[in-house]
Amino acid sequence: MDTDGSCTNHGAEFYSSSKTLAYQVVELVQSLGGIAKIRCKKTTHLDSYIVRVLLPSYLEPFILKRKREIYKPSQVFSRHITDIQYIEDAEAVCISVDAPDNLYVTEHAIVTHNTTTSESLCSIYVMKAPVQVTKESSGETDTYVEQGKIVAAWCGRFDDINRTHQMLELIVEWYNAWTLVENNISHFIQYIISRRKQRYLVPKNQILFLKDLSANNNVYQEYGWKNTGTLFKSHMLSYAIEFTKEELDVETKPDGTIVKTKYGIERIPDPMLIKEMQEYTPGLNVDRLVSFAALVAFMKIQESNRGFLKRHIADDATKNLQKSDNLFKLNKSPFRNMGKNSHGIRRTAFKNIK
Repeated sequence: MDTDGSCTNHGAEFYSSSKTLAYQVVELVQSLGGIAKIRCKKTTHLDSYIVRVLLPSYLEPFILKRKREIYKPSQVFSRHITDIQYIEDAEAVCISVDAPDNLYVTEHAIVTHNTTTSESLCSIYVMKAPVQVTKESSGETDTYVEQGKIVAAWCGRFDDINRTHQMLELIVEWYNAWTLVENNISHFIQYIISRRKQRYLVPKNQILFLKDLSANNNVYQEYGWKNTGTLFKSHMLSYAIEFTKEELDVETKPDGTIVKTKYGIERIPDPMLIKEMQEYTPGLNVDRLVSFAALVAFMKIQESNRGFLKRHIADDATKNLQKSDNLFKLNKSPFRNMGKNSHGIRRTAFKNIK
């Protein structure tokens, strides 16, 4: 790249009159986790092969100082499917490799895995964040905190993984929920990205409990977190226990005798999650509990760093009645553009209709 490479507005390009060398550069770039696109430019003498080189931000293609100083990594760095064509029905083999994320490298250094079927269930919980409410009524102001609670839960799977993804997408969109995903669930992350809805995925750098523990440092995925037994058992589980044991309210008699104490576990609407909590032992597969604990840990640390959301309520009945009486009064007429201007030209509200 120092000799036959050049910096461009979108990264870097390599030029050669050798077709073999150009395709070898493509293979080299792909083996480093980059993307390379090749095109041929006809010239009067020899054909010129141009390789557009896109590399991860931590790799620099140049050693030469003057090129390295002006090189800027591409801001667009992704592969996507452009076309799918039916060939024929035939027997196929799904490959599973012995790796935590089941990933392996195929032709052109494409990272993939075919193990889309699983006996594991997909578990999702949606939590309403705590809100600090300020309520004004009859000249008095009352401030209190509405505690966070689980507002939706779903656990299951379809034989068709796409139907599972569609169900999760519907839940996330309905609640406009910022979604914390285990990054080994790569198919769902890829599905959301393909739908151009990355705004719903929590980036790894926003998962503060990973920063506090220096966990997942060797995970290069942009979204989600990687679960480990130590991370769950030693850290996240304590947040789940604290959430269930939190005292929310106390009912007392006039003499001060406590009748009932309301605990945080009453904010959990999923009885199967509570059953998993009761039967939990280290090493047991507890999909619901892992999902719930990660969510609570994320919410609690976000809350301690950013504070509560705030909502103001003005509950003055007289003011509300006055506002309702004035609803029919318009500050500006919808017909203000009709009539004549200072030049005597007649104006119409329908001037743009032909």
